[in-house]
Amino acid sequence: MTTMTIYLSDERLNKLKQLAVKANVQPDELVQSSVDEWLSGPDEEFQLAVNYLLQKNAELHTRLAQSHC
Repeated sequence: MTTMTIYLSDERLNKLKQLAVKANVQPDELVQSSVDEWLSGPDEEFQLAVNYLLQKNAELHTRLAQSHC
């Protein structure tokens, strides 16, 4: 495992600490969890492509349903 250092302004650090208190975790655990979630999710371009295909399929199904009436 690799260790990484990030630099936060005092304002950002205070906000991170407040969020960690609300989540009942340590600030570093909150950051780790957020990074893990972000990296494990679908990437934005893939999500845009999926949304486009779903929209196009919905339009196609609507046209097909109308042509059978």
